[in-house]
Amino acid sequence: MGAGLSLDSLYKDDIERLDYKQIDKIVKKYIDAEEDADKQKQRDVLLKAFHKYFMKYVALLKGALTTVNSNDTKAFLALFTSGGSKDYIGIYKYITYVCANLDEEDVYNELVIIFIDLLNKFKFYSGVSFSHYVTKYMRWSIKAWIMSISRNPLNKNISKISDLTETEQEALFDLDLELPELTLQWVNEPSSLLFAALTKYERFLLYLSFKEGLGVRQISKRLGKAKDTIHSQIHDALNKLREEYKKGK
Repeated sequence: MGAGLSLDSLYKDDIERLDYKQIDKIVKKYIDAEEDADKQKQRDVLLKAFHKYFMKYVALLKGALTTVNSNDTKAFLALFTSGGSKDYIGIYKYITYVCANLDEEDVYNELVIIFIDLLNKFKFYSGVSFSHYVTKYMRWSIKAWIMSISRNPLNKNISKISDLTETEQEALFDLDLELPELTLQWVNEPSSLLFAALTKYERFLLYLSFKEGLGVRQISKRLGKAKDTIHSQIHDALNKLREEYKKGK
């Protein structure tokens, strides 16, 4: 399939460009609608109005952008930076790597899910327009989704957001590598020197987090340890991996 062809055909007629005031009127109708059919009608109008916005993110996540210099794109990529880094090209390449196994339709559908979730949470206050609200929080929600894929590439439920902290997620984000097949045998006998640098217990923590998809709270309950202790141990294990990985580069 060519890039975006089937997605572009979702709306065969020209998409009318709506300003933020027109968008707000439609959102108000959506919020005030009492019948499901009326609510769906207003929602469909909004999805059509934001179609090109979704397509821009499809192009970004699937590596089809010709430049990352637009303000909105840089604002999104900046969410992944730490320590003042401005390596937008490197971040862009890694994001496309994370999303490489997703079809364009998968990405588009996830964007729609995120959008609808934000739409349902939105309330008018202090003169903030829906367009300003949704573009800001879409960035954060898309980042969280990408990080969930990055932290657990073996998890088929790619929409699941983990409860790992931002620090832990960024520690993993820095590791440009694919995880081995995580099994209990791997916990006891890792096949690579990189993971052999971890203790058996640290590998078991990664097994629980990456393979079984457990969050910090769930791991703490299973092991009978404080949540903060598990948080610190996973953080230390990821940092140890990062340092070993840098040594081998």
